[in-house]
Amino acid sequence: MSKSCVTVFEKAVLLCIILSIGCGKNYDLENPIIDTWFLFENAYRPGSGLIIREVEFKDAPIYEIKENGEFTFWNGELMIGKWAITDDVILFTFDEPNANLTNDYYFTIQENVLTLWPATRFCIEGCYWKYRVRAQKLIRAS
Repeated sequence: MSKSCVTVFEKAVLLCIILSIGCGKNYDLENPIIDTWFLFENAYRPGSGLIIREVEFKDAPIYEIKENGEFTFWNGELMIGKWAITDDVILFTFDEPNANLTNDYYFTIQENVLTLWPATRFCIEGCYWKYRVRAQKLIRAS
């Protein structure tokens, strides 16, 4: 009887090790948008077809979306503010000195990729921004 208990214990330990190595990062499954997101692709239409641009990791704008409703955005300068989700739209409201700036986006998160589309800003023939978490970029690079 003790022999089978050791086997069950060994299997449980092995399963825990596999799960901890395989996951790499614990994502907030209830609110997966809470993370640090790096832009890796954006697309726009200047009127003659969709242009898709890959963004180098070292040049990537960064959103850090925090659980307390705050965010930081880095794109050459640091901006901070509050964020909120209503239905399928995320609203970023910037603090001083950018207090007149708000950005609202439709969004999806699929396979650890956050895709944003303008909800109210005018984008004639479509545009989007794709972000991934830093862990995904580092895994891809190695």
